[in-house]
Amino acid sequence: MVRRRNYSWNPEAKLTQLERKLGVRVVVEPRALILLQDFTEPTLDAVVRSITRWAGDEEVTGVRVTAVEEPDDPGWEEVVFQIGVEADTERAINEWRRLSEMFDKEVEGLDEASKERTYSDLGLILVWGALAETD
Repeated sequence: MVRRRNYSWNPEAKLTQLERKLGVRVVVEPRALILLQDFTEPTLDAVVRSITRWAGDEEVTGVRVTAVEEPDDPGWEEVVFQIGVEADTERAINEWRRLSEMFDKEVEGLDEASKERTYSDLGLILVWGALAETD
């Protein structure tokens, strides 16, 4: 599939907004930033809203945005938001379910093509404990 780059908006601005709202550092891999340009602005808005609404009183330790290549299909990559939280395993799993529900509600408002693309090529995961920061 050939994708056209969407240069009419700046994903970095949305990630800076996420960083301000959460009060933690958001580390973005260069390849992930390139891939984010392929998504629509409303899609990234939905991601930022779902994370910030979910976060509320959660102790978010950091966010890392990465590009992950599928080992069985080297031509396919997805953008993954790794959200660090202070929690034990049981609580982290429950919080991931809550985040997933909020994400689904936000994505529901997107057009069908954006919904399909979001569920195919974008993921949110929780990492419990401190999220290591690297540049």
